[in-house]
Amino acid sequence: MLSWVLFRCDPITHALNYYKALFTFSKSINTDYLNFYLTAESVIGLALAILFSIPIHKVLVRLKTININFKLTLKVTALVLLFVLNMFYVASENYNPFIYFRF
Repeated sequence: MLSWVLFRCDPITHALNYYKALFTFSKSINTDYLNFYLTAESVIGLALAILFSIPIHKVLVRLKTININFKLTLKVTALVLLFVLNMFYVASENYNPFIYFRF
């Protein structure tokens, strides 16, 4: 994966300088881009992605023994809550793709 540097750089010294810059962490790193890309929504999404990527097979097996009506109520409540949160998020943004949303 790193071999493309050898084909891109004409002299070998440029390739060695590139590898040196790639694998040494002595220079200061510009982290200003984190403020732009790592917003609260991104952090919440990453946290939920990590949470739901964990294998929870044992928990799901335990949920099979729970009453079906309780599971259905829990599912509907979670979906309604997600829908309401989504509507709050869409309504609070400056840009809204729906032309007549606020009328």
